[in-house]
Amino acid sequence: FVAPGNISTQKYENTYPYITDPFDTVKDEVLRGKWMEERKIIAGPFIPSGREKPLSRPTRAMITDIMSAVYKALTTDWEELQPTVFTTAEDLIVVYFNKENLKKNQHGLLAYMNVLANSSAIAQRYELRKVSEGWNLTTEDNHVMFAFRPPWVKEKRFAAFTSTAAST
Repeated sequence: FVAPGNISTQKYENTYPYITDPFDTVKDEVLRGKWMEERKIIAGPFIPSGREKPLSRPTRAMITDIMSAVYKALTTDWEELQPTVFTTAEDLIVVYFNKENLKKNQHGLLAYMNVLANSSAIAQRYELRKVSEGWNLTTEDNHVMFAFRPPWVKEKRFAAFTSTAAST
């Protein structure tokens, strides 16, 4: 009970709780919409399982880039040998050198190609492996051949390389 003539007002006097400020409603709607958008995210970004990143591996669509990188590396170091780089039906990358251009450089070329296959930046970037059946072979048309296997080609025996081995 409150006596009349009291100067102080109570907390429920002179207030209109049922009338809200129209600007507060807009603010509440904006905050509610923002909260709902944040709640739509169930978890973080999708990360596929496995050890390797799936988009970082070389694909068949990159075969021209791989061939041009191998060709540029060979021509900068062995320009006088005029290398030829192409692919086979099995998607192997083959490097041909004319044996007449080799002359005395055959052992040096073999050592260079082994280093290129085992520890070069190109072989590591594109995951190229050397094909033992097509490595340092002399073909019937007097060329020395070196074959690389890209990562999308399964490892198997390739019967197409039946030429005689290059003499060392």
